[in-house]
Amino acid sequence: MAWVRVGDEALSHPKLMGLYDVEGAEDISIIEMFGFLMALATYSAKHLTDGIIERGAAFRDGDRSRSAHLIDVAVVAGLLTWVEVEGKRKLRLFTDEEFIHVQPREEVMRRRARSRENRDPNKKAAVIFRDGDQCRYCGKVVRWTGPTGYNLGTLDHVDPDSLGDASVDGLVVACHECNSSRGHARESFDAASPLRPVPTAPYYGVWSAEFLTRYGYEAAPSVDPGTPVDPASEPPARGVLPGRGSGEPVDPGRGSSGPAEAVVRDPGASERRASEGPRIRPSSDSSPNLSPTSKGIRSNTLGSGRDGTGRAGQGRAGTGQAGKGQAGKGQAGHPRSPQQQQSSKRNRRRRRR
Repeated sequence: MAWVRVGDEALSHPKLMGLYDVEGAEDISIIEMFGFLMALATYSAKHLTDGIIERGAAFRDGDRSRSAHLIDVAVVAGLLTWVEVEGKRKLRLFTDEEFIHVQPREEVMRRRARSRENRDPNKKAAVIFRDGDQCRYCGKVVRWTGPTGYNLGTLDHVDPDSLGDASVDGLVVACHECNSSRGHARESFDAASPLRPVPTAPYYGVWSAEFLTRYGYEAAPSVDPGTPVDPASEPPARGVLPGRGSGEPVDPGRGSSGPAEAVVRDPGASERRASEGPRIRPSSDSSPNLSPTSKGIRSNTLGSGRDGTGRAGQGRAGTGQAGKGQAGKGQAGHPRSPQQQQSSKRNRRRRRR
């Protein structure tokens, strides 16, 4: 189906504004004349007449005398022209890109023929196998699926007169942009973008390779054109990550230069520590006034659970919880002085409050 395109300033086009200069057009509004011309334009697009209007189409709607009056005024304003076609008097509609533009018949037929050629799988496979997925005019890589766009792949007719019955030699792969541009101005386009030679190593995408294989051609997906392929590198040595050095053992030392000294370990140290039992860490809050005779005395009083107090009980051992927590073995320490015991009682009273 052909289309009719209307410019966004069609109602203020100078040709339409000339209607007010026509004598006897006082009773015709701009809207009425524009609607009448649009009805004629849709008729031309439907029947691919390239703007040629039969008299019957002009009188098909409305009052006959009113239609005749509109035609007479439009002819004087230059919106319609009487022409002779095959011995018959007909009307030609004024068309302009900024006013009312009807798609030409040749363009419509080209589009339909292109659609038929693209639907012929055998002919399409032969052309793609020869040309690959690159436009023979601009070299752009095309796609054969998806919505219409500039990079959509099409089959273009080298000779426009062979629409619908072109051979494989008369068809080339072309992007939608080049095909459409060539259809509008073939001579100027061919002068600016001559047809490229047949590629010696055609590029095939994934879809094209599968399509060609389905129709009996041997084809595999290609690398993008113009992308060099680097030679395969040698596999890294075993135990060495690529880009991570030569795989030599890392120096355990902390220095920035020079070999680090080896750390000598005593294999029997862990056994001796196990036989010696738990170590007693000196308490930071033990009183410095204790006499030497009090050192090493174990206390059997109920402890508060803090590490280093020397009290054994249900308190916390290390980071354990007091009260219902785990029962600790306690650690040996120094008995509290009377001053420390009074301080502990005051702290307990504060916590109860």
